Amino acid sequence: MLSTLKNANFRIYMVGQSISLIGTFMQITALTWLVWTLTHDEAMVALSGALGAAPVFFLVPFTGSFADRADRRKILIGTQIASGLLAVALAIYAGVGAASVWPVLGIGLLLGIVGAVDFPSQSAFIGDLAGMSNIRQAVALNASMFQLGRTIGPSLGGAVVAAWGSAPAFALNAISFVAVIISLLLVRSQQQVLRSSTGNPLGDFAQALRWLRTQPRLVEMMVGSIFMTLFVFSTVTLFAPLADVVLNGDARVFGYLSSASGIGALLGALFLTPRMAGASRVGRAMVTAVAWSAIWLIALRLAANLPWAMLCVFMVSVTLPVVLAGTAGLIQFMAPPDMRGRVLSVSQMVSFGAQPLGVLFVGFVARNFGVLNGFLVNGICMLIGVAILVLTRPQLVRWTVNRPAARAAEPPAALEPLPPVAPEPVTAD
Repeated sequence: MLSTLKNANFRIYMVGQSISLIGTFMQITALTWLVWTLTHDEAMVALSGALGAAPVFFLVPFTGSFADRADRRKILIGTQIASGLLAVALAIYAGVGAASVWPVLGIGLLLGIVGAVDFPSQSAFIGDLAGMSNIRQAVALNASMFQLGRTIGPSLGGAVVAAWGSAPAFALNAISFVAVIISLLLVRSQQQVLRSSTGNPLGDFAQALRWLRTQPRLVEMMVGSIFMTLFVFSTVTLFAPLADVVLNGDARVFGYLSSASGIGALLGALFLTPRMAGASRVGRAMVTAVAWSAIWLIALRLAANLPWAMLCVFMVSVTLPVVLAGTAGLIQFMAPPDMRGRVLSVSQMVSFGAQPLGVLFVGFVARNFGVLNGFLVNGICMLIGVAILVLTRPQLVRWTVNRPAARAAEPPAALEPLPPVAPEPVTAD
């Protein structure tokens, strides 16, 4: 996995992205705690998470097509600038004394819209930098950097919020975007295929759906990603009430829980995801990973003290990057070069786009039946879902993915649109 850092462009981008991700998770921690302190309502915290994720579902059919037609590096520069300005807006509002939660929710929705533009281009840009021969390893390393941000950011965010309030955390995130913007200005990518516009983004999106219909095992891997985002990511919105109501803590305790999740996912990304990237029986690995997270979500129902809660959150998160990064790497490796952005957008729409439903569901359960029961119900739903998947799709656990053969150096980026390239036969049941 670390061999991908020999690529200077990829290395520069990873440094800038890592710094920015720490700031992003500082902001997520500060924003969630701000909503909780303004409302003390699990449903409102869930709503803030849903508003940040909902645009992914509605907009990626358009933004995924855009990612295949435009210069992805320029798209990312624009989205990072927009995200930085929204962080400044949050810092100003919190600094003058936030009195209402609705402006915070509104800015959260705008951040979700920017994210819907950013996600397909950012995911495909990893392949532009690293090359297709190293794509699964590059995705695994990018997942490690993402989880590093989830590890460091919440602890720093919790400490900053507890000491000085939310505004400094938002301001620090705004500053962190400078690093990734500089890295994007410095790197040179190899975007092999620039599609000419058809003027019909939905038609382009439908073309990606038709291709996915020819890859049933890949669709089943995406179902595993849906389970993770629907039932695991959604429970992150319960960390604030868990810290306050159940554990009688403050923003620091909230930061500890979020960091425990990040540490678990980071170790999973460093030690388990690279094995996934080189494994042939990826379906079996995905099923095992989903079941593991479900069991520890159920165990979190017994949380009565901080050490046990942190252990359960850690264990739940260990397999997150195994499923999410493993599926993303397979999509990039198997998809036709002129379709990567759109196929990734389909995956993001059905997985991360499902997150708002999970967030609202777990918020309803926590509000009416208690925070700990929210974790319990989600864990049971995950176990039932993965059992149904295995029983109805037994081919998944027997699926073998051939390892990529060594390829020649990647050609320079095309200046003119190229005809679609047929996907290579890389799988066998």
